[in-house]
Amino acid sequence: MYLALTGHRLKGRDVLHGGIATHLIGKEKIPSLLSELTESCDDPIMKKDPHYVVKSILDKYHKESLNIDDRSFSLTPHLELIDKCFSGGSVEDIQMSLLNDGSDWSINQLQLLSKMVSIRIIVTYCRGLLPFINSHFHLGIIHLPILFILVLWTHNLSNIFIECCGL
Repeated sequence: MYLALTGHRLKGRDVLHGGIATHLIGKEKIPSLLSELTESCDDPIMKKDPHYVVKSILDKYHKESLNIDDRSFSLTPHLELIDKCFSGGSVEDIQMSLLNDGSDWSINQLQLLSKMVSIRIIVTYCRGLLPFINSHFHLGIIHLPILFILVLWTHNLSNIFIECCGL
């Protein structure tokens, strides 16, 4: 919920740590990765189980890239606060949690939320939307926009959505 409400951008390794990417491969390894994937097209195993072959190759390059650069998730110092403060049932609950925490980081996040005037803040005011998204997050990031649109429609927020998107 933190990423959705604050618009915090994940870059590089953070995309992997955030659970959005499955593999991280350094840009210096891309040419050899592409070469190996191309060469594997003639492999008889590739014809039987292409998923296995591609995954094996990606896993190999992923492990090599992890050994080169072992930085941790940039949000690690704040994960406990993110879990605590952004688990509220509404934006007001989240803002109250941030205010009650009172740390510099929490105050910065509170200021960020107060500046934002967007569909993501408007929609979270709908009763039950945060629990709905949290309970369906296991479906994966690809399915969440579809669920989001369905929820907008069922809460009669389609006009707000259209206005905010400039449609």
